[in-house]
Amino acid sequence: MSFYNNGGQADLGNHANDAAARTACLALQWDTNDDGTGDPQDGMFYYNSTDGTQRVYLDGAWESYFIVGDGDLDYNGDDNGQLASLDSLTELTTIAAAASTDTVIQIPQFALVYSVSVRVTAQIPTAVNFTVGTAADATLFSGEGRTVNVALDTTDPCTAGGMNYFNAATAVRIIPSATPANNTGRVRTTIHYILVTPPTS
Repeated sequence: MSFYNNGGQADLGNHANDAAARTACLALQWDTNDDGTGDPQDGMFYYNSTDGTQRVYLDGAWESYFIVGDGDLDYNGDDNGQLASLDSLTELTTIAAAASTDTVIQIPQFALVYSVSVRVTAQIPTAVNFTVGTAADATLFSGEGRTVNVALDTTDPCTAGGMNYFNAATAVRIIPSATPANNTGRVRTTIHYILVTPPTS
């Protein structure tokens, strides 16, 4: 059965490397000759189980298009080193008995941040709600006029601020509506961002 007669099926499955994916393609006779003697056809792809890349066959060669790992996703347009990464950083933030708390994790330099999601894992005492932002803008992520409730298991995607560019590494700042009486409050804080790597050649 040819590649096209199989309804344009392009997914060759999981393989350790390009050679193994090619062997699978020829065994299925989905090659350019439809008899196991040709080459993979443009658009065929497989998941490289060795390095976590999604490889696509184009113009006579395999190229890495998606790199998946640790819940993140990278996109590589071709083999010149350029990369667009959809990444995240997370921590369990201890909310201090203070007017505000800065996260230990930082937004990476040059990142485009589209969300700082939060989940309250231990209720913050004294306060009623809190905002999520930075030292420069207290409501950048939670949104102007919006707050997050301090109650256990409260969640918020904090996408109200839209996409924001950071020229320098920056901590996320959580500001309770009132200074907590102690530091028993905990918030799972996750920075969701895009990083772009320019071509290396």
